[in-house]
Amino acid sequence: LADFRDPWTQIYFFNQLHMSFLAKRMHRKLEMSVLKQADAIVTVSKHCGAGLAKISGRDVKVITNGYEEFQIKQTERTDEKIRMLYAGVLSLDRNPIIFWKLLDQYLQLRTDLKERFELWLIGNIDLSIVEELKNSGLNSSLHVLPSMPQRELQTHLALADLFLLIGVPGHPGVITGKLFESLYLNKPIYSISPVYSDLGEILNDPLSGYTAV
Repeated sequence: LADFRDPWTQIYFFNQLHMSFLAKRMHRKLEMSVLKQADAIVTVSKHCGAGLAKISGRDVKVITNGYEEFQIKQTERTDEKIRMLYAGVLSLDRNPIIFWKLLDQYLQLRTDLKERFELWLIGNIDLSIVEELKNSGLNSSLHVLPSMPQRELQTHLALADLFLLIGVPGHPGVITGKLFESLYLNKPIYSISPVYSDLGEILNDPLSGYTAV
């Protein structure tokens, strides 16, 4: 069984790894060897499955990721803040510049919400994005924390009011694991993802979130 939790040579940052032509050729050769010799092939999203099927000529089964129950006691906040939370890696090439600007403009018009709104970014966030937000009208709402143990992160996830998910431009098969933790907590999800993304399809099915493209 070949279980592709992520694509191999088709992963979105493959060409950013600065490998030589021979190194890339070796990766593709090894990938094809795995695909041809495996008794069965499994991956986590429809677009990833389609990509693997295209290069291998074989049937690829899709089993999405899921979630485990949180091992913490979920508590409710007593303040009246509205906390939007993004957790994970956010690289500069995924920076949703337009979203930040529109959010800033909206809060400038809704001063009643601006006083209550909090934007939490947790994880490996590109420093350029952090500086951009600090130099904007969102600075007073911004809270940035580094990566942390899963149990500690679960506490922050449980305290959020809504979740922000950011996909990878041009790669509709990327489904962040945070999606399933967000579904588990049964809270609103705002996703910025490519058109016809697998993530958007999952959100539209249970009507648990909104996807902007």
